[in-house]
Amino acid sequence: MISCSPLNDFYSPGIPSLGLGRGGVNRAIHEMEHSIFEESIVELAPHLGIHRCLEQIWKSFNLRARLFLLEGDSLILRDCVGEYSCCPEIGLKIHPKSLVWEISQKGKPANLTESYYQKDWPHSLPEPVTIKAVIPLKRADTLDGHGEASGVLVVDAGDSPSGAIDERDFQFLEVLGILISEILEASILMKRIKKVQKEKDIMEQEVAHIFRNSFTVIGGFARKIGKIAVDPRLKKWCGIIINEARKGESALLKWRKSHEEGEINFD
Repeated sequence: MISCSPLNDFYSPGIPSLGLGRGGVNRAIHEMEHSIFEESIVELAPHLGIHRCLEQIWKSFNLRARLFLLEGDSLILRDCVGEYSCCPEIGLKIHPKSLVWEISQKGKPANLTESYYQKDWPHSLPEPVTIKAVIPLKRADTLDGHGEASGVLVVDAGDSPSGAIDERDFQFLEVLGILISEILEASILMKRIKKVQKEKDIMEQEVAHIFRNSFTVIGGFARKIGKIAVDPRLKKWCGIIINEARKGESALLKWRKSHEEGEINFD
């Protein structure tokens, strides 16, 4: 049997896929805590949080746990923990006529009993599977307030003929499902914030560039006019314009420096 613990990059493109064995998550956390790449830490944190939930299921119930995320019209395997004869390939699609797909479409958590297996459901894994619980995942969009399906948590006993999960343990699995959903939602919100921040930074850089060019042009023309001006009053006015342009350039430089340091101060 193979201990499967891949911790794949299921919703953060750009971070390498990590194939982690036993203790792999602890090593990842250790590396994360000592990493100098702050952005990578933020991106990796949701993966570790969700993976911890799957590991908790394996440790508490000795049941395998798999996370499938809804991508387009397909449920795609993005993380799994447990003992497998052949570790499932990350990216595996759920069979559209499988029991898991059926329950995910209904959107209601199911504590499976023998009655569920009276129908010959097709399986997505190439090995015997006794699914014990299926927890559909939903996220509540914090912007429009509407919930939508985001994936499904599958818990199974492999080929073991163990009985149904008792009600208390099933409620625990439901709570873990809610926790995973919240982590997914937080990750999506984090991405939105990051995107808005990036757009804001670009806009600020463009505005700063426009002001800097304007101050340079205004000051430059004032100097040229001041050199050829005969009227003392015109020379004086050019001096005032040059001085104000310098003040504007100085304030702009202070703003850019304060912005880069995260503290705006014009004193």
